[in-house]
Amino acid sequence: MRTRTRQTQTKARLRHHLKPSPRLTRMRLKLKNRKANDQPAWRIDRAGAHDLPQCVSIYNRARARSDCFDGPDIDLTQFLTLTQDEALFIAIHTDGQIGGFASVFEPASFIHHLYIDPEVQRSGLATLLTNVACQHCASPPRLKCLIVNHAARAFYRSLGWHESENPEFSHEGDWIWITARS
Repeated sequence: MRTRTRQTQTKARLRHHLKPSPRLTRMRLKLKNRKANDQPAWRIDRAGAHDLPQCVSIYNRARARSDCFDGPDIDLTQFLTLTQDEALFIAIHTDGQIGGFASVFEPASFIHHLYIDPEVQRSGLATLLTNVACQHCASPPRLKCLIVNHAARAFYRSLGWHESENPEFSHEGDWIWITARS
C-alpha cells in the first residue's frame, strides 16, 4: 500500500511540474489568437466609387509613413486624376476595411500604383495585389519606382522582377523601370 501511495504522490508532483502555469496558458492562447488574427481573410475586387475615399486615405498614410515621398496629401479629385483610365483593384478584409490597392493602365501593362495600409504592411497583401494586377497585363508588367524607395525595390526583387540600368528623373526624384520576368 505504502509503495502505491508514493507512486501516486510522485505522479501528482510530476503532473504539477509538467502542467503549464496559468500565465503560460494565457500566453499560448494570446499567441494562438494572434496567429489567427494575423492571417485575415482578404479578397481582391475592383474598386467602386464608394471605395475611393478609403483608397485616398491609404495613399496619403502610406506615403506619409514612407521616407521617400514629400508633398501634401491629395484629395479625391486628385486621386481620380492620378488613376484616370486605370483599373483599380482593392484588397478587402472580411470586416469591410480596405487594406490596399493597385492600379493598372492595362493598354501599356503598367502598374501605376501599389499602396498598402501601414497597419497591414508585410502581411502578404502587396504580393496578392501585384499578382492580380499582373493578370490584367497583356505583356510582362512594368512600373516606375523611386530609386530611394528601397523597401519597394527589395519587394519587387523578391518577386524576381528586374530593374533597369538607366535612372530617369521626375519632379519626385530619380526613378527606374522595374519589369516582371516573362
